[in-house]
Amino acid sequence: MNVARRFVAPAPTSGPGPTTSAATSSAGCSHGARFSLRIGALTILAAGAPGVLVGIVGAMAPPRVAGLVMRGLDVLMSFPPLLLAVAVAAALGTGGRSIVIALSVVNFPRIARVTREIPLASSAASASLRSCWRKRRCPSGDAVRDAMDPRMRT
Repeated sequence: MNVARRFVAPAPTSGPGPTTSAATSSAGCSHGARFSLRIGALTILAAGAPGVLVGIVGAMAPPRVAGLVMRGLDVLMSFPPLLLAVAVAAALGTGGRSIVIALSVVNFPRIARVTREIPLASSAASASLRSCWRKRRCPSGDAVRDAMDPRMRT
């Protein structure tokens, strides 16, 4: 786009509508897709890395630290996502960087919450299977017992 000529009237040789060429239209579409994919990938990286780390700390830390971490995430999750993204974007200004930061702030607590639940759920499931195996009777039958100890297969 020529910024110096942005308010000049269209030339008489140009056809109706903003783009008449399929090449111009597809070039604009691919440029927009490239920008959107870049913003999406950077958002996932910017929200995912700290979100996973905070989620692991929340799962493996002592109960007081884990509670403090989770309450901080609850504060971030208490705001509606669109309102939080608009507030962060308004505070940072325009541009791709502010979009990435705004979307990362919105997605960060959700990623941390999901990451925290994975070790807790797997440890609870394995503890349940261990107690089931010790009692030699499981509500789901032989499949669970066989999964816990291959020597139990007949």
